[in-house]
Parts: sequence; structure tokens; C-alpha cells
Amino acid sequence: TLPSVTTFLLKKLNAATREIKGSTQRHWTAAWKAKPGYCRQPKQWMGIHDEKKVSQLLKLKKTVLSRAIQLMTGFNNMNNHTGRKAHDEDLKRCRLCGSGVEDGWHLATMCPVIRSKVEDIFDPRISWTVPQLVAFLEIEEVALLLKERHTDIGYLLGN
Repeated sequence: TLPSVTTFLLKKLNAATREIKGSTQRHWTAAWKAKPGYCRQPKQWMGIHDEKKVSQLLKLKKTVLSRAIQLMTGFNNMNNHTGRKAHDEDLKRCRLCGSGVEDGWHLATMCPVIRSKVEDIFDPRISWTVPQLVAFLEIEEVALLLKERHTDIGYLLGN
């Protein structure tokens, strides 16, 4: 009968879809792990593919998602990106603390200037969540560093 043929075909299609998705995921994971130094900044944020986080990120407003991607990939106005483009190691220095390479991971894990604000958001015992990442992006200093390419942002912070 027609309904049983349709049901049979849908089951086969669903099984094929699951197999393709699993195979793609295995291939992506192998490629991601094959080059440890490649894509350093994204790997700090997303060491493995996390379907739940990806789904939550894709539900964000475009402007917030854009800032999150800029932060995690390192393609932004932070000094690490500017210094890499200029081939100048000195340009990579954090504008807030003066030590360390200014990138999203430094701000989230090491920068002493915003450490107390960061500790109020992230729990170091567990992996970050999308709402925590959004709150981190809203820290005034982080937002300015993503946005401004000036050498000194003190005047923007009222310092």
C-alpha cells in the first residue's frame, strides 16, 4: 500500500541523513584536530564541535553573532589581529594591561584589568555558555577593543 511505501522510504531517508551527518561530523573533527596550530583562536573557544552551542549562536541577533564570531576567530580590531597584519609583534600587546597578546582568549582568561568582571560571568570549572559569551561581549572594555582600532582606548573609557 502507498502509506507503507511512504513510511518505508521516509525511514530510509532519515537513516541516510543520520549517516551523512555523522560521517560529515567525523570528517570535520579529524580535519580540525589534524593541524594543532591551525586556527588557534577558534580552537580555544570551540575545541570540539558543539551542536548545542552552534544552534544557540545561530539564534542570536546578527550584530551579536557577528561580534561573537569576530571575537572567537580573531578577525577583529584587537591588537593581535592588527599586529599580525602589520607583522609587528609589539602591536599585539594588550591595550588594557600592557602585557599579553590582545585577543579574545587573553581578555577572557588572563587580562588582570577586567578579571573581576570576567569572573562574574564565566565559571572556570565549566565550559562557557552562549549567554555567558554574550555577557562577556557586553563588557565595556571588550566591546571597545572589538570596535576600536586606536592604540590607546583610555580616552574612550574616560581614563
